[in-house]
Amino acid sequence: SYLARAYGLDLGPHRPLAGGMANSSFLAEAPGGTVVISILDNQDDAAALRLAGANLHMRRQGIPTSEVILRADGGPISTLRGKPVLLRWWLDGRTHDVVPDELVPGAARLLGRIHGVDPTGLDLPVGTRRLGPAHRVMLDEFPDQDHADWIRRRLRRLDSFFPPVDDPRRGAWTTLHGDFNGPNIVVAPSGDLWVIDWETTTIDDPALDCGMSMISMCRDGNRLSQRRVPLFLFRLPPPPPPPRPRPFPAGRPDTRGGRLLPPLTRAPHPLPPPPPPRRPPPHYV
Repeated sequence: SYLARAYGLDLGPHRPLAGGMANSSFLAEAPGGTVVISILDNQDDAAALRLAGANLHMRRQGIPTSEVILRADGGPISTLRGKPVLLRWWLDGRTHDVVPDELVPGAARLLGRIHGVDPTGLDLPVGTRRLGPAHRVMLDEFPDQDHADWIRRRLRRLDSFFPPVDDPRRGAWTTLHGDFNGPNIVVAPSGDLWVIDWETTTIDDPALDCGMSMISMCRDGNRLSQRRVPLFLFRLPPPPPPPRPRPFPAGRPDTRGGRLLPPLTRAPHPLPPPPPPRRPPPHYV
């Protein structure tokens, strides 16, 4: 087939892969493992190149994520029937619609690692994780203006923390995942966590990414779970305090510091009983 020749792979028959809202994905067997063939239906070549570039960059920076398969000529994407195509090796594991409690702290640490990646060299949208003026104008066209006013009030509150223009925190902006939730976190058989789906990656305030991820992973129905939020925020029990040193006996000088310690009512350690008196040996005449 065309893809087999382009990538130099001996691809077996493909089968559909369930899931995915924006792409059509298939699985095919190859000598090196299972290949994921993603047809990027809603992206042009430029967006597909950004997606592949973000995936490659994150893996080079040590983020556990899927491996992009390059073409035989070194290119990251192909075109099939006018649609860009991206090939990656399949990650063995499972995903959860709701991340289990015991995995929430590890998932939060993984998100922090993503935010720590240097975005230098990435071709990504900047400052797009908030509603800009063009989107806000659309509120005037809402049939339910009470709901539109509810959104406007909350946007005004958010603007005080995340200004849409001239954000004083702009120097702290970094790489965001943009869709960090259960279906995009793969739990390997070893228990390690992997992250997939870099289509919504941008450069923006990491607090936005943390907030959206926390809302997704720490819900209990349609409310935030007071039990799960601390797991995401690393509010773990503090370590136990070190044991207090035992004092010296009463009136005994502390030779290390040249001072007397306060009186002590009992010895710090129980003393062994005195040995029994020795009887003299018998005397024979």
